[in-house]
Amino acid sequence: MKKAINGFTLVELMVTVAVAAILLAVASPSMVSLYEGNRARSAIGNIETAFLQARSQAISYGIQVTICPLVGTNCSTDWSGGYSIFIDVAPINSLNTDDLLIATQSAINSSDFIKSSANSFTFNPDGMLNATNAGSMVYCPGDTSSANSRGISIGVSGRVTELTGSNCT
Repeated sequence: MKKAINGFTLVELMVTVAVAAILLAVASPSMVSLYEGNRARSAIGNIETAFLQARSQAISYGIQVTICPLVGTNCSTDWSGGYSIFIDVAPINSLNTDDLLIATQSAINSSDFIKSSANSFTFNPDGMLNATNAGSMVYCPGDTSSANSRGISIGVSGRVTELTGSNCT
């Protein structure tokens, strides 16, 4: 009597691998979109939190607080490299010896970028932005045509609201 051997034949294994490869090829583009969407939501949430923290600090301490992308001690234009929140004792949009650094945020994903309408945002002691600072920020994952971009608007009143239909171009 022959003993039955349990297992897979080579043909069965090849068919299983082929079906798995087809399913992966179909699902992969939607996974990239899902990943970009989650990354954009998370990053714009961090930016919104940073603005709320800066506004709160300005009101709590009764002093101007600036949020900007610092390069050395000066505000730059590249928000993608990270940004800092600091108490701006002498409001010149740069970190000097009298200023106090409150928080920093590290650089974002290297394939993404942030489009901002201003190089810095300064909150006054009453929680309002300087009139010249109101604007918007858009987080763009990947290229400029990404449908997953997310944005916020920062009003003169200091209120931060989410933008719908954010554009990266």
